[in-house]
Amino acid sequence: MMSDEEKNEATPTVKPKELNKELHHQITAFINRKAADPNDKCVVCGSPLNHVLPTEYSVVVQPDEGAVASGLLMPLYVTACRNCGFVRLFSKNYITAILADEAEKTAGEGTDHGD
Repeated sequence: MMSDEEKNEATPTVKPKELNKELHHQITAFINRKAADPNDKCVVCGSPLNHVLPTEYSVVVQPDEGAVASGLLMPLYVTACRNCGFVRLFSKNYITAILADEAEKTAGEGTDHGD
């Protein structure tokens, strides 16, 4: 079993990545489009003042204690409530895949299949 010190040494250091304005807008539009409530209220305080942070974060995920010494990184987009600070995490990998599928479908619909 790893000591806490060994776990800390095995954890990779990850710096947040700033999103460019176009990608930030695209992620914000995606989250707003997928929200069940158009006002997308905070689940803690009910405020509609949620903000998509313009940064990509990563968290270290270890599926089995000690099985992966260096850990696995999960890239995330984050929203934060401007009233109480509650945060929600969204998988970058899932959002990227969904946006790619949507773009492919849109491109396919624009293809002229007539003779």
